[in-house]
Amino acid sequence: MTKVKLKQLIQVVAGSQKIRWGDMFLGYAAIFAHHAAATMVVTNKGGYQK
Repeated sequence: MTKVKLKQLIQVVAGSQKIRWGDMFLGYAAIFAHHAAATMVVTNKGGYQK
């Protein structure tokens, strides 16, 4: 997902009265966590190093 699409998604979600800000935050956090985990697996073969 590109940053532009992500921004559009956030705008749509934020504009919806049916969805709470907490749900949007959790959704964004899940996307970030998934990306970070995938990056760690690729760069460190499953291990985490600073």
